[in-house]
This record gives sequence, structure tokens and C-alpha cells, in this order.
Amino acid sequence: MEFPVIQAVVGSMIALYVFEMYLEMRQYALLNKTKDKKEMKRSSTYMIKKSHLRFVHETTTTIIDCIMLSCNLLPWLWKISGDLVLYVGFNAERVKFSSRLYSWLLFVFRLRFMNCHSLCTQLSSLRLLMAAIKQFFMDWFMGLFVSGLVGATISAAAILVVQKGGPFLAFYLWIISFVVALGLSTVYPHLIAPLFNKYTRVTYRKGKEIKEKEMASTKESSSEGSNIKGVLTHGGKYVQYNVYGNLFEVSSKYVPPIRPIGRGAYGIVCAAVNSETREQVAIKKIGNAFDNRIDAKRTLREIKLLRHMEHENVIALKDIIRPPKKETFNDVYIVYELMDTDLHQIIRSEQQLTDDHCQYFLYQLLRGLKYVHSANVLHRDLKPSNLLLNANCDLKIGDFGLARTTSETDFMTEYVVTRWYRAPELLLNCSEYTAAIDIWSVGCILGEIVTREPMFPGKDYVHQLRLITELIGSPDDASLGFLRSDNARRYVRQLPQCRKQQFSAKFPNMSAGAVDLLEKMLVFDPNKRITVDEALCHPYLSSLHDINDEPVCPRPFSFDFEQSSCTEDHIKELIWRESVKFNPDPVH
Repeated sequence: MEFPVIQAVVGSMIALYVFEMYLEMRQYALLNKTKDKKEMKRSSTYMIKKSHLRFVHETTTTIIDCIMLSCNLLPWLWKISGDLVLYVGFNAERVKFSSRLYSWLLFVFRLRFMNCHSLCTQLSSLRLLMAAIKQFFMDWFMGLFVSGLVGATISAAAILVVQKGGPFLAFYLWIISFVVALGLSTVYPHLIAPLFNKYTRVTYRKGKEIKEKEMASTKESSSEGSNIKGVLTHGGKYVQYNVYGNLFEVSSKYVPPIRPIGRGAYGIVCAAVNSETREQVAIKKIGNAFDNRIDAKRTLREIKLLRHMEHENVIALKDIIRPPKKETFNDVYIVYELMDTDLHQIIRSEQQLTDDHCQYFLYQLLRGLKYVHSANVLHRDLKPSNLLLNANCDLKIGDFGLARTTSETDFMTEYVVTRWYRAPELLLNCSEYTAAIDIWSVGCILGEIVTREPMFPGKDYVHQLRLITELIGSPDDASLGFLRSDNARRYVRQLPQCRKQQFSAKFPNMSAGAVDLLEKMLVFDPNKRITVDEALCHPYLSSLHDINDEPVCPRPFSFDFEQSSCTEDHIKELIWRESVKFNPDPVH
């Protein structure tokens, strides 16, 4: 073969290889960012046989291999590399399924250059988790090992056949390998990978089927719960049920059937009907409520707060079921008004949310928060899962277990606010904070309603602060005046400096009014953050705002019952008294 021809062949091969690198990087970018249904559909198109991109990728790879063999380039490479050439195939299947089998099969059927660029592709994403990088190196070295152990012999045999048979034999060999490779790329994701990797990502359709089955089983358990038979106890005054294998004992006025609607670390929740009022209620059982002093105080705090408050946008406390015997009192049953779902479930669902939805949810949240703040109370744990909704889109603030008064200064004795919704002053351990921490959380919730994704999903405190400054910009010295600690100010100054992003560009689907209000809520300095009253007066909420229909609490709430020396027995006594207030002894 003449030298210019070799130059042309090698040049074409390099051009095709660069194009393949581009395809693989684009492919990996799709797979790495798979988060929801839409992204899964986009990334999955690369895996199916109907994908044009997949066909181009396979065709390009095959052309490269054919050129290499037909021009006797492989024997030349084999010779100059000391009779040992390692070829590693690293395709999206291995990225997606973390398996070694397919790369080895690719190696056997389609000898390729070692795709070192896959390392660059893997490391090109700053969002890549360490676990993914570790998995890449494991796969990469395993591929080298398998290729060196098995591939060298097969490569030598293939090269020998090509040298004896000529380029036409090479062409036929690689046509066969192309067909086999296409077959494997179609069969592998669905049949082979699950045998080797228990973390195999399922297709969206399969995932939807699994989710529908889970929902069906949940409905079955709920319907079974409706048929749970109760056993009368204590002379017919109480009824015992077996719910999820746990004892659930309530007053006989909560007539059967009862229906389990939730469970978690806090306990079990069942829906029931109060026979006296005909109201549907949710009954939450907190088992072994006095084993932990902190949790017991949280339960008492929520009971007293909700009994003090009465507002359309604050969940109503209906009853504290009085235990049959004070001596054996260990489980607390709190009765709330029944709601259909929470904002977290709505955001994660396929329910379409319009700007009107966003306005209405935000207005009700601020309206309820105005009432809470007027009682000198900070909620301190506002997040979508604590905002309860019914079918009419009525919103009520729930879970006041972390609430405290605005006049306290020693706040940092307990866990406060889920990290993603935590204001900068909390992340920086500011010992004194104000109602502005709740406004920051509201801003995070507003952004999440529109984008359907958490605004600042930090993995830890440092990452959380970095995400915040990347959006709203690094604070200047004037914005750090609220920090009394020199160490905290010094820490903020040494963080990477970021410029504020344009909110309108960052949130293109958000209305101009919502963007403006969001910017006023997500301000680093709490003293410059918009207040709840100012937010209610914002033009974005003008169609809903009515100063005469936004009541405040008539009297401030007192946390006098919380003493540092308060014991579990004392808390038990206080909760017992609360239950007696709802269920006094009959007058003879």
C-alpha cells in the first residue's frame, strides 16, 4: 500500500474515532443525568435497536475496525507493542449496568482501540459521585485484566487468520461481528445484565409497572385495613386493632372500619370516623413515646402549640385519646383533621401544576405562616412533606414538633430544619436567628413547586452552602453583619467566589412575579430578606391578598412548660393532662 493511501486511511480512521468519542460523551452525559421519566426516556433511546444514534455509533465503530484490519494495521500495531496489545471496549452498557461481560464480548467480536477517552468522559462531569468514579476504575482495570488474560490469545489468532485470508476475509469477519454486536446490544440490557448486577436500572415502562403494582398492593392493604376487626376492651370504652402487626388502641367513639394510611419512624397513622361528630380524622400513634426525652418534648410541644392555634392554614388538632390507665400510659394517640396528601407527593407526581396552583399554594402557606409568626412562634421545619393538602388544594401547615418562640436565644440544642431548606444563618451556626429562617424555607419550596426539583439538594453543610452561593452569589462584607462569629465570617470569605445567577434565566418557566418574589426570599442576609407581611403584599399575590382575611393569633404562645430539667415522667404527666382536657371525666 502506497504511503499517501496509508495517510488517507489513518486520517479517516482518526476522524471517525474522534466522532465516536463525541457520540460516547454525549451518550454518557445522557445516562449520567438520568433523574426522571423524561431523562430516562431520552437516555434509553440510545440503548434500543431503533435508535439512529445507536446505529451510527455501531456503524462508525465497525468501519474503524474494518479499516484497521483490511489495511493490516493491527499486525503492525501488534508488532510494535511487543506482541501484546490490550484492547478494552467501554460502552454505555457498561456505564449503565456496571458489568464486565459485555466489554469482553465486544473485545472478542470487535477489536478496538483502548478507549482511554472514556476516563475523560467519566471525570468530565463535576457532579459525578465518588462511587461512580470508583466503579469506573474497577471496571477499567477488570477490562484490562480480562483482555490481557484471554484477549491476547484470541487477538493473535484473529490477526493470523486475517494475515492468511486477506482483507476480504477480514471484511466478512467484521460483518458477522457487527451483526452479533447489534444483537448483543439489544439483548444484553434486558436479559444478561440483571444476572450479573443487582443494581440494574430498569426501563421507565418496567419501573412504571413496578410502581403500579406497589400502588395496587398499597390499596389492597388499605382495603384490608378497612376490614380490620376491632376487639372491644375496658368495658367497651376502647377498641383494639392489629395494624401492620402493631397494637392500635383507640376510643370506641372512633368506629370501625379504620384504614391505615401511613407509617414511618414517627409511628402509624390510620384514618377513622368520629361517631360523635361524623368527622373523618387521622389518628397518629406514637409508640413508646417517653423512651426518649427529646422526642417526648417534641410530642408535647406539638400538642400544646396546635391546641393554642386555630387557623384555616394550620392543621387542626381534634383530640388526644385519653389512655385507659394512667399507670400503663406509654403510647400517645394524636387525632388530626384528615387531609388527602402533602405537597411533596404532589410535586413528585405527574399532576400538572400551573402558575395558579403555585400562587394559591404559596399564598396559603404565607397566610398560615403569618398567623404562626404572630404567635411569636418559628416553625423551623417547613418543607413540602409538612404541608398537607386536600382535593380542593387547601393547604395546611403541619408538624410543629421543632417549633420555638422567636424570643429564645439558645436555639441550637436540637436538630433544626431539613438541610435542603435550611437558611444560611443556620448552616453557619448563628446562635440567634429570626422568623427569616422560615421565609428562606418558603423560598426553597416556591422554587421546588415550579421546577419539581429541590432547589439546594446539598449532601452536607459545605455542599449546601456552595449550592446556595452558586445561585444567589457570594455575600459581600455588608451582608455578613448578622454573623457575630469571626470564624464564621472568615469561613464564608474563603469560600469560592460566585456571581449571582440571573433568576429569570435560571427559572425560565417561572412567571416574572414569582421570580421577583423568589429573589426577595432567597437573600443571604436575613435582615434584608422579605418578611411574611411584605411577601403577602407582593404583586405576585395581589389577586389573592386581602388584609382583612389574614388573621393573626390573638395572644402569643408561651413555652414555659419547657424546662431544661423537665424529665420523661413530667412530660408524661403534662400529656396526660392534655388528654384529660379533651376527654374529661363524666360529671355524675
